Amino acid sequence: IFTGSFMHGTMLKPDIDIHVYKDEILLEPTADMARMLLSYPGVHRLTFNNRLHKPKDSEKHGIYIKVKFLFNNKSWSFDIHFVLNIHKHILEKHEEEWRTLEDNKKDIIVWLKAELLERHLYPASPLNKKSFYSKEIFDAVSQDNVSDFQGLIKWRESHPFPEAHFE
Repeated sequence: IFTGSFMHGTMLKPDIDIHVYKDEILLEPTADMARMLLSYPGVHRLTFNNRLHKPKDSEKHGIYIKVKFLFNNKSWSFDIHFVLNIHKHILEKHEEEWRTLEDNKKDIIVWLKAELLERHLYPASPLNKKSFYSKEIFDAVSQDNVSDFQGLIKWRESHPFPEAHFE
């Protein structure tokens, strides 16, 4: 299932998110698929994150693959998340929140992403605790009505950087 900013009209960087829902996630076949992806023309980087050691009741349980490739002289990214079916409802809830978000709030999200990108605060990085995830920007705008850069920085004061994303 395609998801993320590509699907919701808030894409700033060429990045496409895909969720693959499975009853069971097996390491070897998924690793074989990742190796196969490396053979495609234009692929210049692949990150494979095995989170199968996480408890099965954790959203983090699964496998994450990031594929970076060149298309029309521009670097694109596919983020593929293999997620257990038991967590599908959590991600579907977030998708519904995106679908019902007003256009003016989507515009604010795009503007904030651009502002953060210019200041090297987007996308999020464990090396920069002041950086932001798209989900954080979404939450700040949709739930707390943040509408400008200073408001987002103030929002961060009461919403610490989510270290758990990098486990």
